[in-house]
Amino acid sequence: MKRWTGRIALMVWLLAAVMLLAGASPVFAEAAAGFYVRQNGNGRVNAQMNVIVLPGIGPVISVSVCDYQGSEEMMPEDWQSRPVIRLGGTIQAMQAGYGARFVIGSRTIPRPDGTAVAEPLPIRGLPSVEAVMEPRRIILKSNRNGQSDLDVAGVYEFAGLTPSPDAYKAFALLEWLPRKDTGFNPWTEDCRYEFRDLNGQEFSTSDIYPSLGTDVCGYEIKVFNQADGNLRAAFVVPYFLEAVYRVTPDGQAAVIYRAGEPKG
Repeated sequence: MKRWTGRIALMVWLLAAVMLLAGASPVFAEAAAGFYVRQNGNGRVNAQMNVIVLPGIGPVISVSVCDYQGSEEMMPEDWQSRPVIRLGGTIQAMQAGYGARFVIGSRTIPRPDGTAVAEPLPIRGLPSVEAVMEPRRIILKSNRNGQSDLDVAGVYEFAGLTPSPDAYKAFALLEWLPRKDTGFNPWTEDCRYEFRDLNGQEFSTSDIYPSLGTDVCGYEIKVFNQADGNLRAAFVVPYFLEAVYRVTPDGQAAVIYRAGEPKG
């Protein structure tokens, strides 16, 4: 992904400009895009949150939670050796306050050989929690209704301007879009999902979907029927969620969402 570093930085700046021109909903004025961390009682990070604020939608978030209560700083390899819950969703206005609504998740289980396996979490078992948004801080309230055994609750403090891209935020945006545009409903249909970063070392988005050209770098999301394995739909979502493209096996792409444009 090194060859995309400069382009990604430019995309972040352009997305910020779009948000200023389009005007993100004042309901979410308190939430700043960026990278947030939660600390344990010993002052060590044991959870991370990445936030992109989209005009007309609000904060799209991903959270990684590790039940670490130690006093030593966790290294990247430590995250690989412990169970980790990863979730993606949005923060939305509720009748009273705000709520974090998660729509995709997995539990990563470490193996004795040093590898790990990610087990999908059923969408209906994912937590929905109360959220409090403050300048440079997002607080998720405790909720025991979710299937996750690692609680996402806590105070997430702002730690950096640039959120890390990930496929779970991309899926959260996809789930938010009208069903007539996506062609599937994860809440009522039994589906399986495959994610692929299209900008690896051996290929780029334009190699697979020529109609998107060379300026789109992001994730491919494929939706399959769980029962028969047939492909239902496929999408490309850029890293910073400025658009969603519905794509076909022959490489064609049609835009179904652009940041700042009305939903549906």
